[in-house]
Amino acid sequence: MSLPPPKRNLQMYGYYVSYRWLCDAALSPLVKIESDLPARQANGIAHISPLYSFIRHFGIASMGMGSAILPPEQTVPEGCMDNEFVTVLYIFSDQPDNYRQRPTQKQADELTKFVGRELQVGSMPGSFFD
Repeated sequence: MSLPPPKRNLQMYGYYVSYRWLCDAALSPLVKIESDLPARQANGIAHISPLYSFIRHFGIASMGMGSAILPPEQTVPEGCMDNEFVTVLYIFSDQPDNYRQRPTQKQADELTKFVGRELQVGSMPGSFFD
């Protein structure tokens, strides 16, 4: 896989998700990682910092979350839109430092199975490269 050519806006490769789904889904891997956490504390961590659970469980250092401009004629799951932007749980971006830390194919496949939808590309709003 090679680094995509630079675009005007940051390109994120990940999954369209709702923040609520992200928080709720973060609880399952967190319980596996931190099995000695009381349920109430695990629930709090999953909702305060859902990325912690995903990064620890799937081992993807380049993972993050952001808002993206929805590509034309693309549909997203219900609840993923916030005004004209879509929430993205991304596994890497087209930024050189982040791209070099991208996940292995196995890690991406495991996360795709967990999320239950295919990897998408989203552009972060704003002009980062002007």
